[in-house]
Amino acid sequence: VLDAVLERAAAKVFIEIKASPAVEFMPFNVSDGSDGGLYYIRNLPVDAYLLSETLDESLTKATKRTTQHSNNRYFTWNPETDPKNVTLTAYVYPNSWDDSSLLEEETCVIMNLPLNYTKDGVTTAHHNSWYKIPMTGEKLFRRNNYYEININISRPGAILESKPIDIENVYYEVDEWVSQQINVGDEETPAYLMVNREELEMRNVDVD
Repeated sequence: VLDAVLERAAAKVFIEIKASPAVEFMPFNVSDGSDGGLYYIRNLPVDAYLLSETLDESLTKATKRTTQHSNNRYFTWNPETDPKNVTLTAYVYPNSWDDSSLLEEETCVIMNLPLNYTKDGVTTAHHNSWYKIPMTGEKLFRRNNYYEININISRPGAILESKPIDIENVYYEVDEWVSQQINVGDEETPAYLMVNREELEMRNVDVD
């Protein structure tokens, strides 16, 4: 019998976006000249050491990649039913930046939120409205942490994807990603962790 303490190697990032009274998200599509509501993550850290004790995470440099454009199930873009709220959930591995690498290697979300913007009683349709959202308020992701980002959209983003507008009203909170006890059998569709006893995959063995 081998006793093991399991700890998440990843961190969870939850982004909550609310529209101001002047903004209303709209379901524009290709026929309207819009790219639609979608996102991608630039410089997403995609690997980690097996043990957190392996190194100081404030010095960790993970392998990073840029994801594909998507509006998958992690992205709640439903302007037909909710034109004021959008959320995104993502998972990242430990990574840190210094001042010299932050500009090129910072992990951020590039997001298109088509919208109507009302100013001085005049409403204008913005079929493309691109924003850049930094995913952490500090230059660091730590494993087993929960990062919550709250954003208020008060003006349109950029027309071009290549020049997204930096969002100004951003609020960050970081907490330990705590476990929740789940009693299997109390519900019709319980959620639980199942251990596969037949297969084991070990990564980074040359390093760890």
